[in-house]
Formats: sequence, C-alpha cells, structure tokens
Amino acid sequence: MTHLQDQDIDALLAKKLAGETDSEEDRLIADWLGASENNRLYWSDLQKLWGLTPEVSQRAVDTEAALSKVKLHFKQASGGKGRTMSMSPWWMAAAAAMVLGVATWFFWQNNQAAETIVAGAKVQQSTLPDGSEVALNPGSELELQPAFGKKTRRLRLKGSARFDVATDSTQTFAVEVGALEVEVLGTIFTVDNLSNPDVVLVKVEEGRVALTTSQSRVVLQAGEAARYDVSSTEIFRLDQEQQAPSRNFKFNATPLGEVITSLELAYNVRIKVSNPALKNCTLQATYQNMELQDVLELIADAFSLEVRNENGVYLLVGDSCGE
Repeated sequence: MTHLQDQDIDALLAKKLAGETDSEEDRLIADWLGASENNRLYWSDLQKLWGLTPEVSQRAVDTEAALSKVKLHFKQASGGKGRTMSMSPWWMAAAAAMVLGVATWFFWQNNQAAETIVAGAKVQQSTLPDGSEVALNPGSELELQPAFGKKTRRLRLKGSARFDVATDSTQTFAVEVGALEVEVLGTIFTVDNLSNPDVVLVKVEEGRVALTTSQSRVVLQAGEAARYDVSSTEIFRLDQEQQAPSRNFKFNATPLGEVITSLELAYNVRIKVSNPALKNCTLQATYQNMELQDVLELIADAFSLEVRNENGVYLLVGDSCGE
C-alpha cells in the first residue's frame, strides 16, 4: 500500500493506537497527518478517547461491519463524497469510538494469542508453524505474532538467532528487533542483538533480506552484513573484516548438535551429520581462532568420525560417538 485511501485510514489508526503498526504504516500515517489540520485534530480526538479507556474489552468486535457503518455516515454527512472532517461532533465521537473499538480488538487479539519461545542455557532449536527453522541462542526470546503462518509471518526478537526461512511467495517473513525490521527476501540469515544490546547485526547466508527503519532501507545479498545502531537508528554496511564473528569456543560437555550450530554461525557454513544420533555426543574442548577445517578435524578425531566437504556443505560421517 503506497497511498492511503479513505477505507484504509481508520484501520491503520486503530493499529497505531494498539501499538501494532510497522515502520511503513507509521510513515503512511505521518504523511496523512501532515496533509491537513483536520486530520491532526481527528487523530488527537482518537488519542484522547483511547487514553480515557484503559480497560481492554473482552468482546469480539465485528470490525468490517463497524467500518462500513461509520463510512456510510461519513458519506451521508458529506453528500455522498466520502470522508469529510467537517462532520458534527456527534459523528466525530461515533467515528472515534468505532476506531477505538477496532484498536481494542487489535490489542486483545495480539495479547491473547502471542506465543513466545525462550532459550535458556542452551541453543533452542525450533520449527515454526510455517516450516521455517530457527536456532535461538542462549538468553534470547522470540515472539510469534497471532495467526503466524496463516495470516502473517511476523516475529519479534530479543537476543540472537539464526533463521532458515520456508519459502512462501504469499506471505512476507519479517523479524522486528526494536525499531528495526528485517524483512526476508531470501532464506537463511542471522540476527544478533545479544552480543551488544546497542547494535543489531544482520548477516545473510542465502538469498536477500531488507533492513528497514522509518528513515532508511538497506537490502543485503548473500554474504553481506550490516550493523544497525540503536541510538542513532542508522544502518551501516559491513565489509568482510568488520563482519567476522568471534571464533573462540569453549565447549563443556556440549552436545554436538549445539556445537555444530555455533560453528555454522561463526563460519557461515552448513554442517551436517550422517547419523542424527551423533548430535547427542558431548564435546569437551576449547578452540581459539582456528580455521574451520582444523576444528572439524579435531572434533572428528574426538569421536572417530570422518570429515567430508560435499559441494560446500561439511559432513561428519560415523556411526557412534567413538570410544
């Protein structure tokens, strides 16, 4: 949606009151507010009503019927010409009450149905309802918005995670990290706001992603990375040297499945095992700034495995954890 129509604004204002708008919708509302003093007065009245109604309704709201009813009154009051801001105070109150009801519905829906995935001391591997896979790093949280995978694919991340996104041409996959939105135009990427809470690091492994704020938009290709500064709200592209992650590891009886996830994040590679049972083998080791091939060889020696590189994907081959 690039231009607000009469039928759009009430629903958008409702979402704004409920705190559910994204950066693009905020921009559209700001443009609409700047178009006339009447628009700003209308918005001010809605905000006052919302502030005077702290209790969230538990009733379902027929939003389409409410919108249609008020739009009909708008049209009648203006002689059939659509929205007019010079309506009577009674109609203004009715319109404000209607939008307030829609906003309450948005708020109720999102607070009732949101699901949160929390990673404790270990990496939390999860498959989302749409089939996408996420590796949530320790101390991180991921909130799925209501109806995820059915009507929307929108998430809120606190911390750090790696996403392998299932393809769906009909629904955008978007991750919100504070005021930054990471929109998926490809498949595999990582988002890190855990290592340093003052910045958000985004790195793309496959496909493309778009980083969007209210001021700017940056598209990253596979192999590219960017840093978003929380305080300045600026996005900076990173060169190869700047985007290199820490490659210091200390594994203390860590399952091999978690070791592999850590290595994939650090070296931007895919690592698989020939036997899923190998992921349960526990590793006790420390590696300091070593090449990936050397790390894998040491792991293979520890569990009597073989390391193969098949078209850029590393494979650990073996039947058991060894002696």
